[in-house]
Amino acid sequence: MSKILSCMTALLLLAGCASKQLRQSPEDAINEQNHTTATAKMEVLNFKTENGKKLSLASNDLFDTAVLTDSEGKTHNLTRQRSASGIYMENDKGVSIHFKEGGEGIVEFSKYNSLSISQVN
Repeated sequence: MSKILSCMTALLLLAGCASKQLRQSPEDAINEQNHTTATAKMEVLNFKTENGKKLSLASNDLFDTAVLTDSEGKTHNLTRQRSASGIYMENDKGVSIHFKEGGEGIVEFSKYNSLSISQVN
């Protein structure tokens, strides 16, 4: 009898300690995620290539996706990929950017045609 009471007490404690996410309905979880995404701050990083051209990289989802704009105004939609260090983003057309926290990096507008970049304010 005491084992049954102990088990029931433990079960009630565990059920009461369930996280908010487990108690949320799927609709509430989706609405909360959409609200967080909608209120995310747009972050823009500006870079300069070794030959003086300016680039900007804009993202509102912590650089999971971003838009790279070159000095001629062309835009390139990029998606973050796995990297050993820093942030590496690319698209299926061969455009990529890889930079580290210090602001130094490389950009490619075509495969194997790299330009060194540095972050500017």
